[in-house]
Amino acid sequence: MKHILFVDDDANVLSGLRRTMREMKDEWQMDFTDSGEKALQLMRSTSYDAIVSDMRMPGMNGAQLLRHVMEDYPNVIRIVLSGHAEKKLMLDCASTVHQYLAKPCDASQIRQTINRACELRSLLDSDDLQKLVSGLNTIPSLPELYLEIVEMMKSPDVSVKDVGETIARDIGMTVKIMQLVNSAFFGLKHRVNNPADAVALLGMEVLQALVLTTSVFSELEQFSEAPLDSARLWLDATETGALARQIAVFENMDSIAREYAFMAGMLHAVGQLVLAVNMPQEYADVIVLAKEKEIEIWQAEQEILGHSQMAVGGYLLGLWGIADPIVEAVAYYRFPMESHGPGFWPVTAVHAASGLLRSEKDATDPTRHLDMKFLKGAGVDSHVEQWQDLLLQMRNTGTEK
Repeated sequence: MKHILFVDDDANVLSGLRRTMREMKDEWQMDFTDSGEKALQLMRSTSYDAIVSDMRMPGMNGAQLLRHVMEDYPNVIRIVLSGHAEKKLMLDCASTVHQYLAKPCDASQIRQTINRACELRSLLDSDDLQKLVSGLNTIPSLPELYLEIVEMMKSPDVSVKDVGETIARDIGMTVKIMQLVNSAFFGLKHRVNNPADAVALLGMEVLQALVLTTSVFSELEQFSEAPLDSARLWLDATETGALARQIAVFENMDSIAREYAFMAGMLHAVGQLVLAVNMPQEYADVIVLAKEKEIEIWQAEQEILGHSQMAVGGYLLGLWGIADPIVEAVAYYRFPMESHGPGFWPVTAVHAASGLLRSEKDATDPTRHLDMKFLKGAGVDSHVEQWQDLLLQMRNTGTEK
């Protein structure tokens, strides 16, 4: 049974939480308290799975409370439930919060968020890794621009022009997105010159993915001590996302699944970037071991760190509240047999794209990095040659440009 702690200085809010969460009493054990100080007292004697805290409280505010929780109880999932968006407080807790929920927030969303965050722990195969991920200091938070676009898209009246103007407010983001949109891997017939045109040609969901991944890489790339070639990692992310989307289109997946495949491909190595930034010395050893033994990076990660970038990436995306098919694809794209079962899903598209790109220069076995048994079970093993043609077309387009 999960044990959840709710913290809010407003007696009416706490009363409302008790009332709306009552139906979870058979699945959760719940405690409610009205201050950060009392919350920490409870945590000294009780083991919790998650804490849900208000942001603005007298004495110890939510940011301060969750920082204490991160430092002393790093395996506890940290969620903010607040109606306040004061910039300083949000910045104070940017590196300590796993999820933000805005008041008013209905009970079903709270329940779903908590259950999802707790269940995603199964992606991690050890208590030590759970503690590591929850305790990482440098974890990119969902960018404001991404959240704003997601919110805009909930409106039936939102226009391409509105979204384009929102993106254009961030000059750096606009430049990066225009570079990506005009790259060979998007296969557009003419040059795109403004965000509104990019939205119209690619679709709003693709722009969401670009905004999210660009923000993640930009935030983490500032840490120069990370032992990675961030430019090469970004290129790999772009190619994997674009090829996964092309494969999804070829397989007649619906538009939502195509964009899931694209976003998962773009984010498939986020776990590697996060690990390298937070553990630069250990990750340098991972890279050396991979070269010495001529093994893949994830194998060296397992040997030195005891876990892989795929599990870390999937877990983090789940904590952000990213859609399940994307989380699944990031967590299982190397080993799709461990996912929910046969069939063509975003995880299949990302597995195919990543495998083809890794096998691209292997003339003796171009399917070396593909799980052909899994693909046969999904009924698409005979499509590999056509997928290779898609990759070749992208390369040729790039050469022509």
